[in-house]
Amino acid sequence: MSDMMRLVEPLIPALRRYARALLRNPVDADDLVQDCLERAVSRWHQRRPNGDARPWLYAILHNLAISQLRQRARRGPHLPVEDAPEGSLAIAPSQDQGLRHRDLMAALDKLPEEQRGVLLLVTVEGLS
Repeated sequence: MSDMMRLVEPLIPALRRYARALLRNPVDADDLVQDCLERAVSRWHQRRPNGDARPWLYAILHNLAISQLRQRARRGPHLPVEDAPEGSLAIAPSQDQGLRHRDLMAALDKLPEEQRGVLLLVTVEGLS
C-alpha cells in the first residue's frame, strides 16, 4: 500500500487538472478523480508491476470521464437555479472574452472525445 501511495499521490494534482479540463466542473472533476483512485486501488494488482502508474491512471480517468460525458449527453444537463453557486449566473465582465471562451468550448465539443482528450493532455498537462 505504501508503494502505491508513493506512486499515486504525486499524480493527484495533475489528474485533477485533467479531469477539470475534461468535465469543466470542479465538483464533478473531483468526484471523477476520486472514482479513478478508487478503481486504481481496487485494481492495483492488474497494472504492470514495473510500469509507470501515470499512463495507467490517466487511462482510467479518461475512460471514466468518457462514460460520464456519454451519460450526460443521454440525460441532458440539469442544475436547479437555487443550487447554482453564487455568481455563476452573473454576466461576464467582458462580452468579447465570454464570446471567445464560448467559441473555444464549442470547438472543443465538436472534436471527437478521443481527440479532445489528447488535445487537453498536451495543452493542459504539457504531455507530448
